[in-house]
Amino acid sequence: MRAGLNWYFVKQRGLRFNAEWMHFNHSPVGYTAYPTPEKVHLNLGLLYLSQGRQDEAIAEFRRGVEINPKFWRGHYELASALDKAGRLDEAISEYEVAVPDYKGNAEYHYRLGLAYMKDQQAPKAREHLSRCQELAPGSENASKALDLLKMIP
Repeated sequence: MRAGLNWYFVKQRGLRFNAEWMHFNHSPVGYTAYPTPEKVHLNLGLLYLSQGRQDEAIAEFRRGVEINPKFWRGHYELASALDKAGRLDEAISEYEVAVPDYKGNAEYHYRLGLAYMKDQQAPKAREHLSRCQELAPGSENASKALDLLKMIP
């Protein structure tokens, strides 16, 4: 897929550009290069999120994981967007699909533990928040996880 074609997809969706969009691999939002169609949808979803267009971002993440069901980053970003939208059941399902690539990632366990906590699933919340602490002791997420663990009965 040619880079020009990717810009066409982005432009067709009415997204605004600035210098940040020109450097995908160095972007603070985490855009990736476009070698595969599912990554095009990932990047579009991230762009939509940065513009506050949450429903459109969720739709793009879904398209990406429909193209490649083993696209773990797509599932992770979809889960995060669904969680922020308050759609906890869907978010938890997507987080669970992403586990093969994220089981050693402290932020993943923090987010999934937090989603379980919001969904009032204390044992699972405790499991993932504790795992976050094990993976990254002393990190900001581990500190937040510890505070949340104190709130679980």
